[in-house]
Amino acid sequence: MKSITSDTFSKNNLATLSQPLRLVVVLVIVTVIIMVLSLSLENLIAESQVHQIEQQVQKILREASTMFEHADEGSTVILQVNFPATLRCIVFGHLPRTGTLEPVNTALDENSSNVGYYVMTDGTIRSFHSNARFSDNTMTQIAVFYQGTYAITLELCKLGGKTFVTLS
Repeated sequence: MKSITSDTFSKNNLATLSQPLRLVVVLVIVTVIIMVLSLSLENLIAESQVHQIEQQVQKILREASTMFEHADEGSTVILQVNFPATLRCIVFGHLPRTGTLEPVNTALDENSSNVGYYVMTDGTIRSFHSNARFSDNTMTQIAVFYQGTYAITLELCKLGGKTFVTLS
């Protein structure tokens, strides 16, 4: 029978004590990796929804520009659009104002009627412009839409010698 020396016994104890420490280190590393992956996935989902909004905006802007350049007064087009839940609002015919996410004054301003912006639920604001002027169907206010699915009617109208694409 082999005798156990105190030196051998202390080496075995050190190996036994280092096992939980290794497990803690591995758990910390795995936790960090999972957090990084989840944040990346969250950002990827947010970017895909921004991309979806931009596609819907481009669809509206292409049709409005074509109407503005080539169509006759009274021409109408109906577009199906879907704005995701991460959209707070989208505004046509208005510039974003400092400190406000949604428009407070919805009166039509001819000087900014060819621009727009959208606001995400996280507060991100992105703007866009067009050669077409936008208004709502009364031609006295800007057009504002929120998250959801819409059948937006674009109509080419004239007001005071200026051509507008109304959105309703």
